[in-house]
Amino acid sequence: MKTLLSFLSILFLVSCNHDNKKDVEREMVEDVIVPTTESRPIKESVTDSTSSNVTSYLSAYKSKLEASKYKYVISNHNGLLSPPGFYDVDETYSKGIENIERALKDVGKTVVKKNSFQYKAQVKRNGDVFPQGTMIEYIFKNDSIATASYTRLMELKSGSEAVWKDGIDWNSPALMVRKENRIYHIITGGDHMAGTENEIADIIF
Repeated sequence: MKTLLSFLSILFLVSCNHDNKKDVEREMVEDVIVPTTESRPIKESVTDSTSSNVTSYLSAYKSKLEASKYKYVISNHNGLLSPPGFYDVDETYSKGIENIERALKDVGKTVVKKNSFQYKAQVKRNGDVFPQGTMIEYIFKNDSIATASYTRLMELKSGSEAVWKDGIDWNSPALMVRKENRIYHIITGGDHMAGTENEIADIIF
């Protein structure tokens, strides 16, 4: 009888220890795998303001121009506007040039990448005009920065048209288009091509 009681006592202690161990393990698992709502970390969704696509779209636009009725020939263009902005300073302009240059450099600092090409039509537009010019792609980190930069540039254009035409549009009919996180600067080859910038935009966009 004494032996039997000893055996039952040992069995009871082992059983209790086993149950306690299972309870501890269960609590540990629950703590790790099923945290409370308050303690669960919140994963922010990836939005346009935190990520960006900086792949150039110029190859697609090149194909569109080549397939258009003007049969454009596209070539690489290395004569980008001087970094970090859109403006190659002409020192002959003194009135207000410092403010304009500062604003343009601020915009330029937000540019992630710049790409460009030259275009020249093989079919006349009218008379003896063969449309030609340059297209520059400025890529920003996200839509918000591109939009703010575009707004700033348009403010500069409206406030200083003479400086804008000389320094930004190279004294030629030109157009700036914002698309997603990019700004495209379409510049023609001269005043005799007025309107061509809009035709280029219609073809590619």
